[in-house]
Amino acid sequence: MTAYAEPDLAYLVLTNSGHEIVWRAAGPVTESSVQALTKQIADLARPVQIQQSAQGDAPASRQPH
Repeated sequence: MTAYAEPDLAYLVLTNSGHEIVWRAAGPVTESSVQALTKQIADLARPVQIQQSAQGDAPASRQPH
């Protein structure tokens, strides 16, 4: 999954909701790795905008009878 083989290192893997690896790190924590991880988390947490159709635009099968 991660291709890491060193048993004595710390590994961190961040995945998105589609189970794809979006960020990974191995070894000691650094300021730059924390900043990179923080940015990735913020990007993943950004709300997805969903366009809602008006009631009159609903497909016939979803309109009340």
